[in-house]
Amino acid sequence: PENSSDTITLTRAIIHKDTRLGQLEIRVSTREMKLRTRRLLITGGLILALVSLALAVLTRFFLRRFLKKPLDQLEELVAGYSGGDLAPPEHTPPPREFATFVNTLLDMSRRIQTQMQDLSLAEENYRSLFENALEGMFRTTLEGELLTANPALAAILDYDSVQDLLDRVPNVASALYVNPGDREHFKAGLLKDGSITGFESIFKQKDGSRIWGRLTARLVDRDGKTIIQGHCQ
Repeated sequence: PENSSDTITLTRAIIHKDTRLGQLEIRVSTREMKLRTRRLLITGGLILALVSLALAVLTRFFLRRFLKKPLDQLEELVAGYSGGDLAPPEHTPPPREFATFVNTLLDMSRRIQTQMQDLSLAEENYRSLFENALEGMFRTTLEGELLTANPALAAILDYDSVQDLLDRVPNVASALYVNPGDREHFKAGLLKDGSITGFESIFKQKDGSRIWGRLTARLVDRDGKTIIQGHCQ
């Protein structure tokens, strides 16, 4: 056979009793076949594109129709948690596909609320012990700023109230220690060991009188800042 770009040619010899009588030649044009094949490919591609577009539109429609409400509920739930509202909103049960996720969020909410209640109770208990302790309790910065004190410490130092003590003693290093070097030794021991027990020094009362005191304290972290927490006898 002889082929060209648009024609296929087949040639056969005609032989009778070993005598060549001639030859037969058949030519077939492929142009029409190529045109039909091209049309079929274009038509098939258009049909496939239309079907894909229709499926995308239908999928979006059903997603918006059947998932919008549960997704809005999830968004409301998450927005409430991020805003500090841990009480779950009242809704109908979520679809089965979202039930595990929603139940996990609700379980987290219940756990957080329980922990917050426990922390609140612990804080109340600590505040009660702090306010009613017989020992003078305090918190200061490493630099000496008096952050908190209890009524017992105010009474030991002969101040009228805790607020009177906080107002008149901005810095314990300069206002309470008779010997400023004692404060440096106290702080050095804390920085070295993290805690100190039975550190004795002489302190100034409100009227300038002197009183012996024994400090026990440790370093603690509060919001990323190191402070001194202790008590005085």
